[in-house]
Amino acid sequence: MARFEKVSMFGFEIYSGSRIVLMEKIHRDMGTGMRNVIFAINPLKVIMSEENEEVKKIIRSADILIPDGIGILYAAKKEHLHIKERITGIDLMNELCRMSVEIKASVFIYGAEQGNLEQAVINLKNLYPGIDIAGHITGYEKNEEYVNKLINDSGADILFVAMGSPIQEIYIDENKDKLPSVKVFLGVGGSVDVMSGSVKRAPLWVRRANLEWLYRICFQPRRLPNIKKILEFIFKISQEKKEKK
Repeated sequence: MARFEKVSMFGFEIYSGSRIVLMEKIHRDMGTGMRNVIFAINPLKVIMSEENEEVKKIIRSADILIPDGIGILYAAKKEHLHIKERITGIDLMNELCRMSVEIKASVFIYGAEQGNLEQAVINLKNLYPGIDIAGHITGYEKNEEYVNKLINDSGADILFVAMGSPIQEIYIDENKDKLPSVKVFLGVGGSVDVMSGSVKRAPLWVRRANLEWLYRICFQPRRLPNIKKILEFIFKISQEKKEKK
C-alpha cells in the first residue's frame, strides 16, 4: 500500500502524491465505509482563508486537500517541497464518475443552474455509460433541509457540490453529518458548467503550459476580480521566502 503523502503549507496539510494513489485510497475507504470530505486548494482559497478565519477552519477540516492550482505547486517548489502533480476538482470529479461505474456506486449533484445541470447529467451519462446519477438539484435551491432529504432519499454514495467557494465548503461542513449514505464529498466549483459544455475548459496545451487560470480570466470576465487575489498570493509567497532568508 503506497504511503498517503502530504506537505504542510499555509497552515494546510495538502495531498502531495499521485492521482492513482489518491483514487486507490478513496476506493479502499469506500469499501470499508470510511468517509472522505475532499476540497481543492488553490491560491484564491489561500487568500480567502487569510481573510476569513472560519473559512480557513472549514477548509482545514477536510480529510483530503487536493492541489488544484499551479500557484500551489509553484509555492511548494519555492519551499523545496515536492507535490507530484496538480489534481483539479474537475479531473477528480471525472475520476470519481469513472470509478462509480466500476464499483456500482451512485452519484448526486447539487449546484449550478438548471439548464447547465441537466445538460451536464446527460453528458456524464454519455461519457460514463452505466453511471448511476441518483439525483441532482440546482444550486438555486437554498432550502438545505429539502436538499438533504433528496440526497438521503437517493442513497447516493458520492456527492458533488458545485456552488463555488466558500459556499460549497460551508454547505458540506455543516451538512455532512446529516447525510449518512454519502461516503465521498467533493466541492467542484464550476465543473458542472464545464461538463455541460456551456463553459469551455482551456485547451490541453494551455493546461500543460500551466496557464489555465489566465485562460479562465480571459474568457470569463466575471473572474477578473480574482487577479487581485492572485497578486496577493504571489506577494505572500515572496514575503514568506524573504522572511526565511
